[in-house]
Amino acid sequence: MKVLTMHVAGALAMLSIGLVAVASARYARAQAAHSDVTAKAIRIATDCAELQRLQSTAPTAYLGEPPEEMVVTSIRQTLRTAGLPPRSWNVIDTDGGQAERRRDSRSNVTTRTVRLDLKAITPAQLGAFLFEWSLAEPLWTPTSINMAADTRSPGLYNVQLALKARYVDQSLRQENING
Repeated sequence: MKVLTMHVAGALAMLSIGLVAVASARYARAQAAHSDVTAKAIRIATDCAELQRLQSTAPTAYLGEPPEEMVVTSIRQTLRTAGLPPRSWNVIDTDGGQAERRRDSRSNVTTRTVRLDLKAITPAQLGAFLFEWSLAEPLWTPTSINMAADTRSPGLYNVQLALKARYVDQSLRQENING
């Protein structure tokens, strides 16, 4: 009986050691996974803080209304840079056309929208234009893109693009100073 008790005690000791080893291995894996997740969370928090810092330093509006010639010239230049042929853009609605202006009643900030029609272009050309535009005119943001297949040219699209910019209306600023 004494021998049997010693064998059972030895088996229980071996089983305990085995369970401790398995638990230790699982703990080590969990610790490594926790360290990875913690490092990722720190990187994400750092990236978010950097993004916020950069956003706070970037201009958000023009001081004064952007001149129509500047917008048209910038569109032409961006089309060239993006590799689109001059015939690809058809209509720009600016102040003389259907341009929209919306003023925030609490401030002197006004929003101006310019509509642009791009004819018979590929999705890749649209992407190239939008990329080049974001570099050339970061204050003008695309607010809507409507694509329709060009019925005369398979694989090409007609695109209506709305670009919006915010600016501080100097005339309103002057009224507030004088008023």
